[in-house]
Amino acid sequence: MWALHSRHFKAGITQQLVLPTTALLVICCTFLGDWAVLAAGVVCALSVVAGETLAARPARAPVSSGLAG
Repeated sequence: MWALHSRHFKAGITQQLVLPTTALLVICCTFLGDWAVLAAGVVCALSVVAGETLAARPARAPVSSGLAG
């Protein structure tokens, strides 16, 4: 699902890496014992914040070399 979603809706490598990074961190949270659920929830919430922040940023214009051509 991530591959299908990111192909059409994510621009740039930073946006495309948010979901796989979140999945890896949630897996790592399973080793935290009693704190696993809370930590996974915090990781997911931060993932949403990061995704929305990256999506709201305006696209960068290409940098020109300044040479008239």
